[in-house]
Amino acid sequence: MGIGVAYENLTEIKSLIDKVSPYTNVFIIGCTGITNVLMPNVTTRRPVENFTLLNDTCQYIYDKGLNFIVFRDTRLRNATWAEMAKKTWGDRFLGYYAYDEIGGWQVDMHEWRMVLDAANYSDAANSFNSMANRYLDSFARFQNTTQFNLYTSDYALYWFDYKAGYDTVFAEFGWNYSRQT
Repeated sequence: MGIGVAYENLTEIKSLIDKVSPYTNVFIIGCTGITNVLMPNVTTRRPVENFTLLNDTCQYIYDKGLNFIVFRDTRLRNATWAEMAKKTWGDRFLGYYAYDEIGGWQVDMHEWRMVLDAANYSDAANSFNSMANRYLDSFARFQNTTQFNLYTSDYALYWFDYKAGYDTVFAEFGWNYSRQT
């Protein structure tokens, strides 16, 4: 059973971890405010790593005896940090969460669909897997050099997410889950 941490404030993160740690074993550090920050004084406003907050969050989760997965944008891969994480937190650092709900995008979000037209169900499935695999390709090259797993969660097309290249696809449930399985 896992939970996503989506706060940029370490005090709030610690409070949530303390509250739910007795009944969970995995945290997804999923807030881009933790894993990357827009620097206010840089004219290009390019995302950069906020390693202090990320490392402090990982250490707190580790100290609680829990496992964690870190959200990553494909533009912000850092093999040095990944190797440090593996050395510091060992097997408790499970890997990277790449993208979110790509199956749901296909079902619900016309502007984000990967397959716009297909001749039949097989063509739709193959096209979706091919396009999703392209999204994951840059992660796969990074993953092959760092040996970390790729995770996502979804509420639709789970099997196709997995076939596209994820090591694990989490099913969502709770207040966000509005469809029957």
